[in-house]
Amino acid sequence: MKKFIIRIFILLVSSYLVSLIIDIPVSKIAQPRGEYSSWKDLYSNNINADLLIFGSSRAMNQFNSQIIEDSLHLSAYNMGLSSARIEISLLRLLEHLRICTQKPKYVTLEIDWLTIDNAKFLYTPWQIFPYMLYNENMYKYTHHFQGYYSHFYIIPLARYGKYGMDIFRNRYRTYARNSNVEGKGFVAFKAHWNGNTNTSEFNVSIHPEEIKYLNEFVEVCKSNQIKLNFVYAPEYIAATKIVKHRDVVINYIHNFADEHSIPFINFSEEDFCSDTTFFYNNRHLNHRGADMFTSEYYVPWIKDIYKL
Repeated sequence: MKKFIIRIFILLVSSYLVSLIIDIPVSKIAQPRGEYSSWKDLYSNNINADLLIFGSSRAMNQFNSQIIEDSLHLSAYNMGLSSARIEISLLRLLEHLRICTQKPKYVTLEIDWLTIDNAKFLYTPWQIFPYMLYNENMYKYTHHFQGYYSHFYIIPLARYGKYGMDIFRNRYRTYARNSNVEGKGFVAFKAHWNGNTNTSEFNVSIHPEEIKYLNEFVEVCKSNQIKLNFVYAPEYIAATKIVKHRDVVINYIHNFADEHSIPFINFSEEDFCSDTTFFYNNRHLNHRGADMFTSEYYVPWIKDIYKL
């Protein structure tokens, strides 16, 4: 019986070691490119910038990193990510500080009602698979998301089994070169208004758990002497009318920013927000709009608040 138990133990350990060895090349191959290339840049220590921008796709698609660099004479990188709530921005900030050589001087958090929404999902969940194994921060900030399980973080290859076919079917969108990718995290919508005038009402609220993460984001910046600012990015005027309690959320953000002495500006009420020339859909500027917004609104505001 004792020999049998020893053999079983050896078999389990051997299986674990073999799967761990296989996990390494699989994860290397699975590293995301295209619109998710910021993950690869992050874990390759290729993001060393003076100014970082965090948020959802409304950050990723609307702040042109190259224009920021050329205008402010600061290195910049857009860390926005589709569907990212505040805990994903917090995770990426912490991982950046842990991995990357250069600590940012300035951080912009694109903040709106989605930022503190309590929906627990990440668009294309396999995008973080290459970096999950034994990663404490990954577990802390993502294990409660839909489709993720605790064993994904500790058992080699386990996470690839559930979504293996999804990764294969969506390989082009998720991993291949995307013509909209401009570099340094900026992904533009190179298209005109798509006619999306969705009138379905969104009911939003302020979630205590997300506010906890927001406070942690602020404290991380403060403890690392990073100058933090909040920006509510532009959205088409129709979007402002279908979000129930939107004003409550914006007022909360205003008060939160004042309480913590964080510069905050709301660009969603500018005149151009009623002009579809600059938008791809209700929530996102197109390439032309992003360039205009970055150069004529965001950059001058940053110059003003930091006297650059």
